[in-house]
Amino acid sequence: MKKAKKGDKESFGQLITLVQDKAYRVAYSYLKNEEDSMDAVCDSVEKAYIKIGGLRNSEYFQTWFMKIVINTSIQLLNKRKKREKIFSTLCDEAVYTTENSIEDNIYIDEILNKMNKRDQKILYLRYWKDEKIKDIAERLNMPINSVKTRLYSSLKSIKNDMEVESNEKKSLSNR
Repeated sequence: MKKAKKGDKESFGQLITLVQDKAYRVAYSYLKNEEDSMDAVCDSVEKAYIKIGGLRNSEYFQTWFMKIVINTSIQLLNKRKKREKIFSTLCDEAVYTTENSIEDNIYIDEILNKMNKRDQKILYLRYWKDEKIKDIAERLNMPINSVKTRLYSSLKSIKNDMEVESNEKKSLSNR
């Protein structure tokens, strides 16, 4: 433990090896998704490596690390829920759920990246930060009606792009 606290990667790796299976199970209990759980554990390992010098009592390493895993899993879960919120706004049924494939998630990111920065920021503040339209208008120094217009036209544009993609997938599968 002393070597790990001083930055020895091999010693730290040995500590992680002792708790990695439990860490994965804890992450999976929150995220219910294999890939996200592995990501949470990897992110937690990185955070723990950076902060291990602050661990006062070495005998609590496992407890300390599991707390990092839990917090990281909760952060990923909250991020996922915020993404689901924006896309359930687009359609009557949720388009973007935890069951969507990685390809769908990449596609959604591509749609968002095509948008201009101001519209991205409005969507981010509204759906990821849960800010009110009035607060967004003040923050961006825009009239409230302009924020509303940009928000709803962005949502409409995203919905149209998703419908086009969905129709293309259907026509390919019908061949």
